[in-house]
Amino acid sequence: MNLKFLLSLLFIIPFLGTAQFTVTGTSEDTNGLPLAFANVLLLKTSDSTFVSGATSDDNGTFELTTVTAGEYRVTVSVLGFDTYTSQSFSLSDARPNMELGTVQLSEGALALNEVQVVGSRPLIERKIDRLVVNVANKVNTAGSSALEILERSPGVVVNRQGNSIAMLGKEGVNVMVNGKLQYMPADALFSYLQGLDADNIQSLELITTPPANLDAQGNAGYINLVLKKNPDEGFNGGYSLSAGFGQGETGNASVNFNYRKNRINLFGSYSYLRNGQEQFTTLERRTGTGDDFTETLLTSDRNPTQNNHNYRLGLDIQASEKTTIGVLFSGYDNNWDMDALNITSIRPAVAPDTLAISRNVEINDWQHLQSNINLLHNFDNGATLNLDFDYLTYDNQNPITYDLSFEGTDGTLFDQSDLLSEKDTPFNILVGKADYSLPVGEKAKLSVGTKYVTSDFENLVALSDDGVTVPGFTSNSDLEEDIFAVYSQVDYQLSENTTLKGGLRFESSSTVLNSTNGGQVVDRQLDNLFPSIYWNQKLGEFSSFNLSYSRRINRPSFSDMAPFVIFLDPRTSFGGNAALRPALANTFQLDYTRKSVSLSAQYTDEDFTIVGFQNRFNPETNTQLIVPDNLEGQRTASLTLSFPVTVTDWWKMRYFSTLLWQESTTIEDLGRFTFDQTNFRINGNQTFTLGNDYTAELSGFYQTRSLVGNVKFEPLGILNFGIQKKFKNGSRLAFNITDVFNSLERIGITDIPEENIFIERAFDFSQRTFKLTWSASFGNKGVKKERDRKTGADEEKERVN
Repeated sequence: MNLKFLLSLLFIIPFLGTAQFTVTGTSEDTNGLPLAFANVLLLKTSDSTFVSGATSDDNGTFELTTVTAGEYRVTVSVLGFDTYTSQSFSLSDARPNMELGTVQLSEGALALNEVQVVGSRPLIERKIDRLVVNVANKVNTAGSSALEILERSPGVVVNRQGNSIAMLGKEGVNVMVNGKLQYMPADALFSYLQGLDADNIQSLELITTPPANLDAQGNAGYINLVLKKNPDEGFNGGYSLSAGFGQGETGNASVNFNYRKNRINLFGSYSYLRNGQEQFTTLERRTGTGDDFTETLLTSDRNPTQNNHNYRLGLDIQASEKTTIGVLFSGYDNNWDMDALNITSIRPAVAPDTLAISRNVEINDWQHLQSNINLLHNFDNGATLNLDFDYLTYDNQNPITYDLSFEGTDGTLFDQSDLLSEKDTPFNILVGKADYSLPVGEKAKLSVGTKYVTSDFENLVALSDDGVTVPGFTSNSDLEEDIFAVYSQVDYQLSENTTLKGGLRFESSSTVLNSTNGGQVVDRQLDNLFPSIYWNQKLGEFSSFNLSYSRRINRPSFSDMAPFVIFLDPRTSFGGNAALRPALANTFQLDYTRKSVSLSAQYTDEDFTIVGFQNRFNPETNTQLIVPDNLEGQRTASLTLSFPVTVTDWWKMRYFSTLLWQESTTIEDLGRFTFDQTNFRINGNQTFTLGNDYTAELSGFYQTRSLVGNVKFEPLGILNFGIQKKFKNGSRLAFNITDVFNSLERIGITDIPEENIFIERAFDFSQRTFKLTWSASFGNKGVKKERDRKTGADEEKERVN
């Protein structure tokens, strides 16, 4: 612990320095009376990008700060008054301070409901450490879930049957919402994202080389869902209703609100999803050679019903002009019930054919609650301190009943039994986090922080056959894990055209997993350093390039490590893998941007890559176990190109293409095997402005063959269509067809001739669906917005998976 204490001091004690660029002024009305609590924003002149903000004090005085030289302007707004916008001005080493003097605001903003914002952000923006995809108010967003939006995003692959998300060919993606990492099991995360209405999403941030202030967990990086914010002066909000059908019903609804009175801000949201669409699975397995072979064919018709409830409620209290205290409660109640008919045909070469018929009833219910206390303080020298404490609880109930019968091809009944599989998995996570940032000199900002996470979970699984417990499939496991981290990060404006960003993160983790079947299965202590560095260089008015490096770790998820078995049929099952070990990766990335065209190259070298749904087969018993596993290693190289195409004033396109090469080395029972694959993926979006406030969109993607460990997936793609009418009051009516050609079927093949094994799995979890969506807003419009709330638990939820 002494080492951790010394490292904390090394990272937390900041360098001293207070020099920065400042803008000052005073706000008053036409009678010369000061305007307190005016909303003051510092914006870049070139594109109106937000730089910093403040509120005026009781005397109307305000001060804005920045550490970057450039061209700026200031806006000052108060409810009931016209907004003031200053002339453009420069901040530089020669002119570090700007005094605006007295700013007078005239009454007359009571006609705010007549003001319309007609500008829009580009679909894709490149920043120094992330790619931003702006999806707000896009036609194909209406009626969609957050998971469907991710599925259409550049470089992102959603594996619905595996409940996993990959980015640029790598699994281990962390999902954040408003900067808060969602600490959820994979299936709970999928349910949450399916229940989160995409109409509430402003943008996606794809962070493939994360900075040091984010956890080192997750080799593929982070996806941050930025939700829309509501005005917070008075009462404001919005709602959305959607209904659809496609081999089963689907629908969702959401509402969000924000209320601010003086220094009190109350905000919240709720969304509901119902999905009753059918799913289909097939599996073909052939083993052996010549006349000594066995063929197994499984078909599974699944009829699931999802009812997902997601909620969020927060309160911020401005204790003083520089201190805000907040509490936030969020959670979900996700219920997934399924009836399935599984028929397995077993055709051995030297024995009669048999049929195994299983009628399954599965319940998979997740409950989650997170509570957060946050304190944010802004110091006079421009420094900020952010303290967070989080407590998270989860519970998963997953009972499955199997009504099994074994028949001959002539209908003769050989055997019959009733199996009951039970799984109960409660989780508890505590997180404490502190972040401190300070301007250093004229061109730099130092950020330091520390974080401590302690997690525990139980995994109780039991299997009974006609009421009799099956010992080999019954166990009670418990896991305890502690992670301690400290980091330091510097942002430095080397010159007007050169920006540097670098950081170092230290993480120490202790993981212990015990099981009634295996004693102490895991006892692991890891201490690692994770550097990251970024270099952004402007090459003129329209061009720039980024160079970045990041070292990452991908720890196995809790559920993947826990012993459990879920049967597809008596000889095919899914399970956990307690032997999983963390994977370490080094990622290099180079980005070049010219106007709206972006080109990016990335290379990742990873040891002990964790991949899901790997096939383990026992030819003597003709049984197949599908589990997560470690590869010996994996190398990934990708080249991505993003570019717009303007056909006419009313027809515009945007494309994002990825060329990816991947080499995976596995260790099988019979030796070491290397698989490699080159694949291509293209995402497209076409927008048609039809007049009379009608807009239409076509979107979709196509991907050639891809590789995940020892499984090669066949090409797949999807096309979506939508048309939208926007009304004068800002409401929208949209009609969408998702998966127009019903083409999103995922087929995976494992072919290892050396082991005489061929396995083909097909999953069809997406259906052609017709949706109608109505979206509208209510309350005050055009005033201040809620605080961007983040918590210390931003990086934990993903690992509950």
